[in-house]
Amino acid sequence: MITAGDQAKTTTGGRVFALTAQDAAQTPVSNELGIISGMLRYSVRDISVLFDTGATHSIVSHLFTKYLMIPPTILKPTLVITTPVGKSISISRMYCDCPIQIEFIIRKADLFPMQMNDFDMILGMDWLSKQRVTIEFQTRRVLFGDPTIAIVRERLKEAQSRQKSYADKHRRTLEFNVGDKVFLKVSPCKGIHRFGLKGKLSPKFIGPFEVLEQVGEVSYRLALPPQLSHVHNVFHVSLLRGYNYHPLHIVNYPIQEIQEDLTYEEIPETILDRQERVMRRKTIPFVKILWKNHSESEATW
Repeated sequence: MITAGDQAKTTTGGRVFALTAQDAAQTPVSNELGIISGMLRYSVRDISVLFDTGATHSIVSHLFTKYLMIPPTILKPTLVITTPVGKSISISRMYCDCPIQIEFIIRKADLFPMQMNDFDMILGMDWLSKQRVTIEFQTRRVLFGDPTIAIVRERLKEAQSRQKSYADKHRRTLEFNVGDKVFLKVSPCKGIHRFGLKGKLSPKFIGPFEVLEQVGEVSYRLALPPQLSHVHNVFHVSLLRGYNYHPLHIVNYPIQEIQEDLTYEEIPETILDRQERVMRRKTIPFVKILWKNHSESEATW
């Protein structure tokens, strides 16, 4: 014979605050046991979810369990859930680590099956506390993680949007037609320094080259000479500059030295100046170098 004390040892208790859409609609926004409903993603399905701060456990409807694709685990002891109408329901199974997609992030939940018609899932305090969820009832928002981090992220988005608006004011639309002549930007380098880094000089433009066609919205295909056959001939508009073509113009550039990534290595031409910088314990000599194909104003120390 099982006594009342033995019965208490074989069951654990829990509760849910709302099981229907009517229960959710009647909840005051300012109520400490407030609830928020919404849509989330489970596998390839959109599901109706209730975030219930008054529920001790997370619930899944019997109808939706067939889409979980996870075998149930037998509960020992069983779980007894108290419903809003005061009815007690005994649950003997649990679906562990069910993947719920929220903002492209998978957040796993342990779900207990119950009979529900209006919602596919109820996410209770067991899941809300584990995911460190903050619910803003005034704005009807659900925030994950430290609320301070969420605020910082929102302010970063605002700052990025503001900086973008500033940049857009100075950005000009650059478009070319088939047959136009354009210059192509290349990056001359001083060679490879320590740690595999390249020391770059001021960018230069080579050309002119004829525009053959527009590729997409912001790219163009150019007619490159045979010396540049190793370079892909489609370029973003930011690498191009317009040119008013004249047949008498002659432009010299080291086209045979240009690499696939539109860089070429410059060669030191002459030393313009020398200096010695005296440090606390040593003296370091410096030389000012004029690079080939560059003016004296572009000389570097």
